[in-house]
Amino acid sequence: SPSKPVVNWPVLPWNEASHANAEALWKHQHTLLLREIPSILSGKDGGDVLSGLLRKCVALEDDHATRVYKSKSRDDARGAATVPGYKEAHIAAEKDLVVLAAKEEAESVKKDVGLVEAAMGLESSVVRSRL
Repeated sequence: SPSKPVVNWPVLPWNEASHANAEALWKHQHTLLLREIPSILSGKDGGDVLSGLLRKCVALEDDHATRVYKSKSRDDARGAATVPGYKEAHIAAEKDLVVLAAKEEAESVKKDVGLVEAAMGLESSVVRSRL
């Protein structure tokens, strides 16, 4: 009987052993950044391009946090209108751990983007976005 060939699939990026090691993961991320950022900054308006991308990242995180809050708030309103005792048995959106985690993540991204911009000598898009 013929034997079946053994297929050796490549390791997917999220399954790499380096992801279990924070130092190895940072080394990998740092290498990618060093390779990619020059191509982003190669144009005459490179700083503006990067700043725009960072602003978009902050906007996406803010939007996600807002949507998570609105979704939970809608659930709270529907639940309170249809289920007796809903408010007493469920955590309000303002105190919900998922909502708070999304908000915390958005704030963390804003902070990180500010640090990246400061390190690169870019005008902070985080400050501009709050005006």
